[in-house]
Amino acid sequence: MEEFELSPAKNSFRQLKEQWEEAELLDEDNNLNLKHVSDEEFIQLFFSMRIIKKSLSPHTIRSYNQDMKTILSFFYEREITLKSIGFMEVKLFNEEMMNQYACQSHRCKKTRIF
Repeated sequence: MEEFELSPAKNSFRQLKEQWEEAELLDEDNNLNLKHVSDEEFIQLFFSMRIIKKSLSPHTIRSYNQDMKTILSFFYEREITLKSIGFMEVKLFNEEMMNQYACQSHRCKKTRIF
């Protein structure tokens, strides 16, 4: 799996639009069209659009990167593409995360038995 890292915004909206035009990601109405984009390209586009919030802390950026790695790993291990994710896949992901992370304290684990 390819690594994706969110970094501080470096591009203006105009620069992003030019990149999208060069990559033929804009339709005839200048709307972003991701129909033929791979999962990896979709993630890169998602991170490149972070021009709106330039003031995220390094901790927040690190957390976003970790969350994205968790999400990608979960779906890639199950051979589910990002474009095919629907309600049931999100429900499966949420349940897995709840089971894996919800009860990590010793006291919580003890009370979970009841």
